[in-house]
Amino acid sequence: MSTLAFTSNKMGHYEFALELYYKLLDIQQTVNSNVDEDVLRYMNNIAATYYNLGRYDDALQMYKETLEKSKELSSDEHRIVLYAKRGLAFTYKKLGEYEESMKLYEEILKKQMKTLPEDHPDIQATKETIAFLEKKLSESAVA
Repeated sequence: MSTLAFTSNKMGHYEFALELYYKLLDIQQTVNSNVDEDVLRYMNNIAATYYNLGRYDDALQMYKETLEKSKELSSDEHRIVLYAKRGLAFTYKKLGEYEESMKLYEEILKKQMKTLPEDHPDIQATKETIAFLEKKLSESAVA
């Protein structure tokens, strides 16, 4: 079912993917009463699907919830924490909330620099996003 949800999302069938992700989340929470990586991954996928639907407030809420729960489970440098932060930062960027987005991307970059090789493509992508945000913030300061 997870593969079907992922494929549906990639094909633009967001409502169907959302329905499947919620079913998967419910099943996982029924099987395991504790929060685990699968629960967090489904929550993150739900948030991303809300984003794809243009339901940015729902995406923000789910990313925030995922981030809080992921911090309870893992260290601040764990990939699931970084995924949730990146999704939250990406959504803030989409909404034009550049300062909020910048804070998160700077945190992400610090963690990436600790855990990834210097030439890793994720580090480069984060640096490019920070450069974009710096430009947007300087433009808004001039205006």
